[in-house]
Amino acid sequence: MKSSLINFNKKLSKNINRYPPFVYKTYFFLNNVIKEIYFRNERLFLKGRLAPRSTKNSIIFFTIHKCASTYLKEVFYEISAKNDYIPLNLLRYLTEQSNELTDPSFLERTFQTEGYFLGPFRFYLDIPNLDQYKVLLILRDPRDVLTSDYFSTSYSHPIVSERNRLEREAASKMDIDEYVIGKLSIYKARYQMYIDKLIGKENVLFMKYEDMIDDFPAWIKRIVDFLDMNNNNQVVEKIINDSNFEVNEDPRSFKRNIKAGDHKRKLKKETIDHLNRELKSTLVTLGFE
Repeated sequence: MKSSLINFNKKLSKNINRYPPFVYKTYFFLNNVIKEIYFRNERLFLKGRLAPRSTKNSIIFFTIHKCASTYLKEVFYEISAKNDYIPLNLLRYLTEQSNELTDPSFLERTFQTEGYFLGPFRFYLDIPNLDQYKVLLILRDPRDVLTSDYFSTSYSHPIVSERNRLEREAASKMDIDEYVIGKLSIYKARYQMYIDKLIGKENVLFMKYEDMIDDFPAWIKRIVDFLDMNNNNQVVEKIINDSNFEVNEDPRSFKRNIKAGDHKRKLKKETIDHLNRELKSTLVTLGFE
């Protein structure tokens, strides 16, 4: 029942703009029903009814859009569960527009420093006592993120709300250069917040998306070692053996293009020059120059 609802939901979301309003309003209702079924642990956690199984430091997974976070979520959830953590996707359950995520009192009473794998969060949260967590930060060249975001918004991301539907409608009326310039300030601010709050901290491991593509076995093993999730190395080896980063580019595919430097192939020279000027400090600090 649960898997059938989710599969139907995914199929409908890809074509949602083709239907009249009563269809996609019904779809949004269905999506909320599915969310309550799928995110049972998240609901229990927020009600204080999901006790941890471990006394290890909780882990916070920060990232940004277009960094393979959906794939990595599944990877880290599988590994963390084998190491007695309880994985929770609070951002997906609450949605990025939730005021609770910026409410200090909510963050203080909700986040717990032992026993949970929390994430992905695709922007910085000012979580109290963050130094008591282990923090994983995974970022990609912001120029490629902006490029990829255009294709996702225009073609492939599931439409789970009216806001998403309107974003797709707006993106479909722009070319890629217009879209990228329009989104630049949002992403620039998110990267800068990560730099200001996380880079250089002892309890933070910063890893690049590009290094994952180049050498996934070494990349994932470094993360597992830092997070002290070595209870079941067979799981890690299986994930490595099952990994596949070869794709045939398709604008409508969720996994469209994973190669570094895609912005150089998709954007006009003047757009690239603008991004390089605006993002110079970010690119140098994070090693993407």
